[in-house]
Amino acid sequence: MGFGVPAQPVNGEEPHRSLAVYLARPNAGNKSIALTATLLALGFAFYAMDALPFACAAALPVFALLLAANKRLRVTGNGICHKQTRIIALLGAGVWCLTLLIGFAIALYRPASFNYPLIYTFTTPDFSLYANLAKGLAGYLIVIWLYSSAPIHNRLSPLGSTLAVSVGVTSVLVVAVLGFNIGWHPKLPSGVIWFALINLVITVTAEEAFFRLLIQDGLHKLLPKKLQATPQAALWLAAGASAFIFALAHAPITHPTFLLFLCAGGIYALAYQLTGRLSVAIATHFGVNVIHFLLLQYPLVL
Repeated sequence: MGFGVPAQPVNGEEPHRSLAVYLARPNAGNKSIALTATLLALGFAFYAMDALPFACAAALPVFALLLAANKRLRVTGNGICHKQTRIIALLGAGVWCLTLLIGFAIALYRPASFNYPLIYTFTTPDFSLYANLAKGLAGYLIVIWLYSSAPIHNRLSPLGSTLAVSVGVTSVLVVAVLGFNIGWHPKLPSGVIWFALINLVITVTAEEAFFRLLIQDGLHKLLPKKLQATPQAALWLAAGASAFIFALAHAPITHPTFLLFLCAGGIYALAYQLTGRLSVAIATHFGVNVIHFLLLQYPLVL
C-alpha cells in the first residue's frame, strides 16, 4: 500500500527514493491529529480526577506516536530499492512489537491501590462493573490511526453481515455450553443496560481494535514475502496468531477456559477475515458477551 502519488518512472524504470525522504512524507491528516489530541487530553483529565493511573496517561502519547509510525511503515516500498525495503520491514517489525507491548501495558496496568470508576454493582450475578478507561482510550487511538489502512471490503450485504454475526455468536455459545459445560443461568438484572453500554463502548470495541487492526492486520503485513505470495496462508496464520494472543490475554494457558477463549478469538478473527469489516467482529464479540451475561453462568470462574 503506497502513500501519496508514486514517483513516475523514468525511461521505463522506477526511481529509487531515499529512505529518509520516504519516511518524512506527511501521512497523518488533521482530523487524526485533532482526535488524538482530544483523547490524550481526556486521558490527563481522567488522571486529574483519579480515574486513570498516571503511568497510563503518560504512556498514551507514546502509544499514539507508535501507532502513527505503524501506519507509516505498513508498506511494501513502492519505488524504494530492495535494501531500503528490508530496512523498512525491520523497522516495521520493531515498532509493531513495541506498540504491542505498550498497548498491553496500558490496558492491563493497575496499581495496587487504584480502581477504575465503578459503574454498577450487581447482586445477580455477583460482580462489580468497572470502566477500564485506559483500555478504551488506547482502543480508540488504534481505530483513529489504523482503521483507514485496514483491508476493508464489502463482500457481504447487510443481511449477509447479520447472518455472519448470528453464526459467529451461536458458534461460540454452543462451544461454551456443550464443550465446556458453562451452566445455564437466565437472568435480567436491573443494571443490564450499563453492562451492555460499557461492554460495547469500551471493552469490545477496544479489544477488537487491538486484536484485529493492530495484531491481525499488522502481523499479516509483517509476514515474509514468501508467505505473502500465498495470501490465504498468510491470512490464516495472522488470524490464528491473533486468536492465540486473545486467549493468552484472557486466561492462563494451563487453564481449561484457555481453549474456550482460543475458540472465541478464532471465531472473531474469522469473522473479520471473511468480511473485512471491524464492525462484524465487534458485533459478534458483543453478542457473545451479552448473551453469556443474560443466559449463562457469569462471570467465568478462572
